[in-house]
Amino acid sequence: MATFPVGITNLPVTNATGFVVGQKIGIDLGGKYEIATVTSVGNAATQTNLSAAAKAGDTTLKLAAVSNINIGDTLIISTGARKEIAVAKQVLIDVKASVGSGSAQLANSNLTSGEVKLTAPLKLNHMLGVDVSDRGTGISFSPATRFVHKSGDAVQALGSGLTLSNKLIKKHDFGAPILNVLSITSGYSLTKKPNQWYGNPFSASAGSIALKDATCTVLIDAIVYGSQQSSSSANGTVASPEIATLEGDQSQGGNIVVVPTQPRGFGQPVAAQQAKSAGRFPDGADTDDYNSDFLFQNAMSLLVTTEVGATNIKVANVSDFAKGQKIIVGSGNTSENAVVASVGTAGGTMLGVAINAGSKALIVGSVDGFSIGQVITIDNGANQENAVISSIAAGRRRFGGQRNVTPTDTLVVSEPLKLGHVVGVQVSGSGLTLNAPLVKPHTSGSPVAGNVPTPSEPNLYIRRNKVK
Repeated sequence: MATFPVGITNLPVTNATGFVVGQKIGIDLGGKYEIATVTSVGNAATQTNLSAAAKAGDTTLKLAAVSNINIGDTLIISTGARKEIAVAKQVLIDVKASVGSGSAQLANSNLTSGEVKLTAPLKLNHMLGVDVSDRGTGISFSPATRFVHKSGDAVQALGSGLTLSNKLIKKHDFGAPILNVLSITSGYSLTKKPNQWYGNPFSASAGSIALKDATCTVLIDAIVYGSQQSSSSANGTVASPEIATLEGDQSQGGNIVVVPTQPRGFGQPVAAQQAKSAGRFPDGADTDDYNSDFLFQNAMSLLVTTEVGATNIKVANVSDFAKGQKIIVGSGNTSENAVVASVGTAGGTMLGVAINAGSKALIVGSVDGFSIGQVITIDNGANQENAVISSIAAGRRRFGGQRNVTPTDTLVVSEPLKLGHVVGVQVSGSGLTLNAPLVKPHTSGSPVAGNVPTPSEPNLYIRRNKVK
């Protein structure tokens, strides 16, 4: 954990967005809280990893993230006895953007996407995945700090604040909540009021909250959350590391609740992404091991477009769904709540090539979610029939996961089909049956989120294999 002494005028930050020269900032919280004015805004710190092993004598590093690394930045590679300092000479962010001394020189540098050229050769060997950190140029301010601060402490842009029409008649402590009673679409917006409000802002990416006794000296419990913990946690990659060491596995400096990532599927629009969250399972569980106590909200995508009035949806995996579970179908303005009435089998796609009666091979758009031995339904109405999958063959895919224009994924069934079927008919498992018809249409690829968070009520997260 890094410590910053009294009298400094610059601090590294994990995100420099929103800071403006001349703006007031708040540093730390509680008794060490102080206010300063921003004098310059630099780039944020970078915590990343080697995406390829590096050998002594190498003059380039292949990193998982380089977007915030600039020429002249000091890089810290590994920790302990393997710790090594290097300086960035040139950075290639991607095949179209680089930081360097001209495109002609870049063309001769032999750099590839995500690589950093160093000013001097490495002295040590470093394995794939080793931590690499860049302090960045951070936020500069005035006056100098009056207190000692540690990594993980808050640095907050205060903005221009709120100007009130009347003077306050009471004194209010730092961190007291300011509530907008007219806001019903952000933050906590349920009809049931919480029993306590917290006024301090929480980061969506990393932070901590602690419960202490009345004297504020004895720590009763705490939660620390952030990105995937790494072996460089001692350098400050974990918020409040002194609290993290009280929870669970100590092999990497403590235990944290890992913030769920929001992955975006290939070609999937931003509007179709579904936010994910983590909650205690079962509700209130506390074994002092966050890896066991917290469960991610499962989220996946619809495999087949559904129309208004549909009572069944097709998904790639049904293992974490259960009867009575609340789910969200769609996102944003297209989202709606539903309740699972019954759980069937996974898979859902379309027939890519017309087939005749007697055929056993079905060329389909995708075999995602299907399994050998599964009963599938082909077509609908008078042409509907069931079959059992005997083998599955996934077709070749292009770079980035994009499929060939002509479908080549194949489902082979155990018995010849009794009917012929045209291109585009549905081929699916039995999916999730809902207790009420959907009131909105949802396209293929729309998110389906299970384990819906329920603020002010017991968590409804479900871990299927532990339900008895």
